[in-house]
Amino acid sequence: MNTRTGYALMDAEITEMDSTSSDALVPLEKDLIKRVVEGDDDPLFVTMQILSEGVSKNRKNYTRELVQQVADEINSKRPNGYQGHLSSEDRKTKAPDPLVMWLGAETKEENGKMVVYARGYVMPYASKFKQYLRKAKALGKNVAMSIQGTAEKAVYNAKSAAYDLQGFVLDSVDFAREGSEGVPNNGTLILASEMVDDEYKSNKGEKAVEKTDVLK
Repeated sequence: MNTRTGYALMDAEITEMDSTSSDALVPLEKDLIKRVVEGDDDPLFVTMQILSEGVSKNRKNYTRELVQQVADEINSKRPNGYQGHLSSEDRKTKAPDPLVMWLGAETKEENGKMVVYARGYVMPYASKFKQYLRKAKALGKNVAMSIQGTAEKAVYNAKSAAYDLQGFVLDSVDFAREGSEGVPNNGTLILASEMVDDEYKSNKGEKAVEKTDVLK
């Protein structure tokens, strides 16, 4: 039970549904990009703001320390991204195909708050999702993001009138229904096709492609 003076034990999921180049925001090693795009004729990478410091719509307090932790976990785990969150029951038995594999993250200081940008590789089979991202970019639509994970405790913080998450573990960084994300992002949506250098492409017997093609 949540109280204003104590904490609630939480063996449960925590979900948040509610112009710069991708290299500058979230740099990735060239060797990693080579390995990821191999065999993909239409590679697409997406860079977005996925979390910011502050209180979410459902009164979860994302402190500066927690925001940094989320970025660190993305870099160490390279989690998947799904279309919406898996329910508690589905997480026990389901293994849906991810839309994105998040490859790296960086924190930035913006307007006095710490924010996290993440860069992910869109899976080759997700052709419809690629079309959606490209159309959303062309229309200037905001693509909503939401993190999912578990926490051991939610401790009430009277100062922020919200709950601090303790023992938080990140599971996935998912795409949310527009307007349902708990922590709105700033609308950053950078799409880029990251191709390897000419020498590598010629070894594969393929036509060389520009290394970075940022869709503005």
